[in-house]
Amino acid sequence: MRASEARLAAVFQRIDITPSYPVSLLGYFNDRVSEGVLDPLHCRLAAFRTASRRPPCRASPDRLLLVQIDTCLFDQAFAWSLRRALRSREHGAWVSQELLVWASHTHTAPALARLYEARRQDRYAAELVAKIAAAAGAAARALTGTPAAGPQATIVTVAVARGSAEGLSFNRRWLGPDGKAVTNPSRAQRARLAGPEGPVDPELLTLWFRDAGGAPRAAFVSAVNHTDTVGGQRISADWPGVLERELGRGLGGQLPVFFLPGAQGNVNHFDPQAERDQTCYEEALRLGRAYAQAVLATLPAARLRPFATRQPALGSFLRRVRLPGRPIPGGQLQAARALLAAAAEGKGPGTLTASELAAGSPEVARVLARELLRQAPSRRRFYRVLLQAVRLGGVLICAIPGEPFVELGLALKGAGRALGAPVVPLGLAGGYYGYILPGERLPAGGYEALPASGCLGGAAAAMIVEHFRRVLRAPR
Repeated sequence: MRASEARLAAVFQRIDITPSYPVSLLGYFNDRVSEGVLDPLHCRLAAFRTASRRPPCRASPDRLLLVQIDTCLFDQAFAWSLRRALRSREHGAWVSQELLVWASHTHTAPALARLYEARRQDRYAAELVAKIAAAAGAAARALTGTPAAGPQATIVTVAVARGSAEGLSFNRRWLGPDGKAVTNPSRAQRARLAGPEGPVDPELLTLWFRDAGGAPRAAFVSAVNHTDTVGGQRISADWPGVLERELGRGLGGQLPVFFLPGAQGNVNHFDPQAERDQTCYEEALRLGRAYAQAVLATLPAARLRPFATRQPALGSFLRRVRLPGRPIPGGQLQAARALLAAAAEGKGPGTLTASELAAGSPEVARVLARELLRQAPSRRRFYRVLLQAVRLGGVLICAIPGEPFVELGLALKGAGRALGAPVVPLGLAGGYYGYILPGERLPAGGYEALPASGCLGGAAAAMIVEHFRRVLRAPR
């Protein structure tokens, strides 16, 4: 039996993680305290175990735990606190190589990191770790067949479906005649700009997990678009939450849908030709429904054996890679200090986004100045970044702890096609190092290129791509 035909024991869980008290929301420049709930937040867990009796090798464990959290991002401290909790026997004795955790990137969820003016919600983070640990322990027991109340393991096969979602994503960086980039320019600004700086990636890739009867039990949906349509101060899972609900309706039941945000650092939903309000809950509904229709359209063509391979059905490759940091020019530090010393605090709008930055908002300028000075003492010349690649059947998920530009994702997918292996670039995974730009994009500037927006240098992007290329080429 080939690995892509192998059956897996699987446990799928979805737990409600909506806070019952006001929290600081992360996603914009200013601090926003929640004022209610539009729709619930969830954490989704998928635990897998192979049926093979052979002992696992270093690159091929016989089980994996994949955790997707409805949140904007989380820092390395949160990731390590979760890993520590899961190491205990009570919670499954999961080791780091067996665990992959990532964020959906919704901008209307509690802050699990300190960034800009948002305050890290330590109480919520501790409660979240406890909920995930309890669910992980139950999943581990279910995989071993230990009799207990709770989730049950199901034998599943993995089918892969490819599709496209045209017209839902746009490159958000526009270039001026001087070659400088503006992030989320206004309509008036766009009239003076040459056009988008780079491409988009409309590809949809869905992993369908089917039971013995052929019914879908869960889905992993990879799409390249920002999860930032709602705005405001009410909690929401944004359009991936709508996607899950719509897929459930289309299939006639509740289905855990794990959203895998692709290389979306310079891509979002803002249509430069549209005149409607594009920051509202109606936009989340529009995108979620459109993506759901596109995903459902691919289901009939989902292939159980997408690629001939003799590789094991599960794999995990975890390595620390030394990547260069993004320096902070001394002149920028001096300018930040001068700005904060001279400018009086003014009351800005309720939500400060990159659009306000593009418009020259003084409030955003002060936030960025404070953030730059806060980050400066901990800025390093090099970082040892944890990169992880996870194999599920014939698909390789390349996990990146930050927001890579779409060019990185396209390069990784191209490397996979050259070797006959589908690749899913996954951002916001395992921690957060900010925006990850190709070196040639940094001179154009723009919000993502600011020293406060990311700590990895221009060479880091190519090094990340090369690392995963080596993983693809390595013999199994």
